[in-house]
Amino acid sequence: THCISSAASDVYKRQVIYRGFSKQERTNLINNLAGDLGKVQNSSVKHKMLSHFYKADSEYGTRLTKAVNGDLKMVKQLAANL
Repeated sequence: THCISSAASDVYKRQVIYRGFSKQERTNLINNLAGDLGKVQNSSVKHKMLSHFYKADSEYGTRLTKAVNGDLKMVKQLAANL
């Protein structure tokens, strides 16, 4: 139970941090992350990582997934299982 509440707390913290940024800061964050994440060759690994961003905040995950030409449907499915 502790792990579940800890994981939920981590997701909430990431959401609060992302939502606390200005629009420009959010865009900068997405661009910076997309530059590195876009280099990940293993699709499974990339989509697993994207699912964590989506779980933290759906806008965050959606924007990042689009920025790296990921499969949003797959990301949503993976996020639902986190």
